[in-house]
Formats: sequence, C-alpha cells, structure tokens
Amino acid sequence: MSEEKDALLILPDMDICGGGERVSYKTGQKLAKRDYNIDILTNAFDTPEGEILDKLEDAYGSSEKFRESVQDTHVISDQKIKKFVRSRYKESLQWRKAEKLHEENSYDLVVTHYSNIHFMPDFSGAEVVYFLGPGPKLGSAKLRAALKLYLAPYRLANNLTQRKEEPENYIFISVSEFSKRIFEERFPKIDFRKINPPVDIESFRYSGEEKENKIINFSRISPDKANHRFIEAVSELDEDTREGWDFRIVGKLRESERNYYEKLEEKIQKKDLEDTLEIRKNLSFDDLKHELKTSKLYVHTAVDDTMPSTPIEAMAAGNSILVHRSGGPWIDVAEEGKFGEGWSETGELAEKLQVFAQSGDLRPEENIERAKKFSEDKFNREVEELLAEVEN
Repeated sequence: MSEEKDALLILPDMDICGGGERVSYKTGQKLAKRDYNIDILTNAFDTPEGEILDKLEDAYGSSEKFRESVQDTHVISDQKIKKFVRSRYKESLQWRKAEKLHEENSYDLVVTHYSNIHFMPDFSGAEVVYFLGPGPKLGSAKLRAALKLYLAPYRLANNLTQRKEEPENYIFISVSEFSKRIFEERFPKIDFRKINPPVDIESFRYSGEEKENKIINFSRISPDKANHRFIEAVSELDEDTREGWDFRIVGKLRESERNYYEKLEEKIQKKDLEDTLEIRKNLSFDDLKHELKTSKLYVHTAVDDTMPSTPIEAMAAGNSILVHRSGGPWIDVAEEGKFGEGWSETGELAEKLQVFAQSGDLRPEENIERAKKFSEDKFNREVEELLAEVEN
C-alpha cells in the first residue's frame, strides 16, 4: 500500500472562478488521481463554504475522485476584509493562513496560483508548485500614486520578506510566454517554467455548422476586458459593412459590473447601433457554443491579458481571431501575427474589421489545429510530468 500524501490546494478567489481557479482545480484533479489527501484554502466572500465543490464542478467539470479526496475546506470570508482590503493584502492574508495550516498539517505539497510573486514562505518539508499570472495595471498616474501610498506597508513587508533567489522547494510556473517574459525581467535569478492553462477544445470544436456573417467580441463583460472598444470600432465602419454583418458582445456578466454593462448599452444607443450590435449576456453553455460555431471572426479587446481561454475557444469553433498586440492572446495564441491578426488603436481595429468584412478570410481547419496546442490533454500531460518530478 502506498504511503499517504497530503496536499494544500490554494484557490485564489471562489467568487471570481476565473483562470487561476481553473488551473488550481485542474491540477487538484491530477493530485486526486495520484491519491493525495487534499485540503482546500480559498477566499470566498459571496460563496458559501458548503457550495465550493459544487461551484468548481459547475464551472470546470465534475470529478468524483477529486471530491472524494478533499478532506477539509478552509475559507477566508470576513466581509470586513472584502470591503476594506485590496487584493494584494488579501493574498498576503491567504499566505499567512496557508502557513498556519502547514504548521498544523505538515503537507507534502502546496499548489497555488497568484497574480504575482509576493511572499514566499518556507513551507518546510513541502514542495511548492506556484502558478503565476502578472498583476493588473494600475491605471492613470493619479491612481498609481494613490495606490503606491496605500500599498506602502505591503511593499515594505514584501521587500523585507521576499527572497531574491528561488527557494529550493519552489517551482514557479508561468501560464503564458507573455507572463514568463515579465517575471524573468523582474526576477532574473529565479527559474520560470511555462504551462499554458487547460482549454476545453472538444466542447467548442467546429463540426460544419453554417457560418453567419457575424463578428463576435467574446469575453467577460467587464471594464478590464474593454468591451467598449468593440462598440467604438464598429461605430467607425461604413454603413454598407454594418448592414451586411451582425456584431455581438457575448459573455458572462457579474452583478458587481452591471453598471459597466448599462454604460455599454447606452453607448450602443448613442451611436445608433441598436440594429447592428447586440449584447448577449450570461448565455447557457449550449447557446454560447452556438454563437461561436456560427460566427466568423473573434475580436479580443483587452490589453495585456495574461492567457484567456476565449481566443482559443473561438479558434476551436472555427473563427479567425483579431487581438490586441499585447499579452497572451498576441504572444502565445496568435504568435505575433502567425496565427491571427493584431491591432493597437481603435482606429486600426475598425480598419481590420472593415478588411475582414470585405474579404471574409476564414480558414476553420487551420484555426482548429492551432487551438489543439492549448488543449486540456496537453495541460494534463505537462502537469503529470511536473508532479512525477516533484515526487522523485
């Protein structure tokens, strides 16, 4: 009988259920198959503790083996923390909670995903697999100055506690070539590997559905995804182009971002685009797949996005892609123009939309083959190899 192994799986924020949570959960499924006993630690201010496993399964697929392997769930849920503490402080609090849990349980392995390298506790006796995505931009000069002052205590603590060289029991994994380059520049003495996040290629695979004259901006409906740029670009198209094509913003809307959604609707009305551009929010999974499989061009409007799954899902559904010349969509997915078009300013985005609408250049087979490079099977193989290395 094999010796029991214990792991702490840290999910950044269950209320978000985004890319970081997906990577951690999918890694946790591989741990379960390797017979680890798993404890979960997460921030969850709006998600009841008893619903965390259900929410994970709803978002990323069910796993009976994972559910059976979970021994305990630990949640940071204090509403005062949610209201008054910024994300970086929340990560620091989560780290401290993780340290205490390790002191009590002596885990063999800790798996986590954060937006940056902050504190690096010893976790003596454990191996640490640390997935990384770069932190968000800080916005305007005034906002940067205000945040710099607000985060001064955090920065001081970070400088005092952060190691300048990689701890021997840590393995740092960047989720994109884009983020890997950033971290190598910030921390030249640390070795970074790369594993792209898993994407459910098979669910979105194009299988001959009739393509419509439809161009789609598919992402979360959120200020950081900059959906408004799509509306601005469409408004610059000539009237004949608009009449011949349907333009849609499709994605999930959180209640916390409803104000942004309402501003998008107002912008559509002000620019007289009601008959041209439609927002379709919170679609069922089947309706979402139908939207992608019947569209021809996917447009990504976020700047410096780390490694979203949406451009890959769109390619699997047979779409050409048009992405901002930044971040994972441009560097990793499009390979800087080899597998998709890029844009830098809204005017250029409008020009590229005009050219595509006139040419209809669509190569679904090539797009599907490219999407396979980011499949869940590939992620699973790479994580299996990583875990085998950690255990030896």
